[in-house]
Amino acid sequence: MSAMGLKRKFYIKFLFPLLVFAGRIFPRFRTKLEAKIISLNNRLVLRDAPKPRSLFLLLPHCLQLDTCPHKITSNILNCRQCGSCDIASVLSLEQEYGIIIKVATGGRLAKKWVAESGSDMVVAVACERELTEGIIALGSGAPYVWAIENCRPSGPCFNTRVDVSRIKKALGDFFQR
Repeated sequence: MSAMGLKRKFYIKFLFPLLVFAGRIFPRFRTKLEAKIISLNNRLVLRDAPKPRSLFLLLPHCLQLDTCPHKITSNILNCRQCGSCDIASVLSLEQEYGIIIKVATGGRLAKKWVAESGSDMVVAVACERELTEGIIALGSGAPYVWAIENCRPSGPCFNTRVDVSRIKKALGDFFQR
């Protein structure tokens, strides 16, 4: 394993869990520590990840407007693309980049879908806590995880938003390697 791979493994196996633990001891700093983990992870991914053969985009179910009758958790193609939430904008990226997109209702399902996808790169959108837990749970092997925090104008896990241009930039950057 290269020195860069060892550094990434150290961060994910030891440093990130230590920072999560520190966030539990000092709850006032939890969000800042989680943001630091995401930032460090994304820098490591930029440095170490090769051009992906396949990419998996993982979204949280809270991106969908809570009043929408067309539930997308079983199939994102159920979206009627009305524009009330960010799902329609994200869906346009599926054909543009030829990627797999899934909407997860929780961490266990997300981990299962990542494994089933067989992708070597994951772009994940979620809150800081879910992203941090996911990065640590997947470990330092493949796939690499690029993390994008969602916005929570109505509070956590409810009608969240994502800056789709950040997803598009990440996809463009990884496929142009």
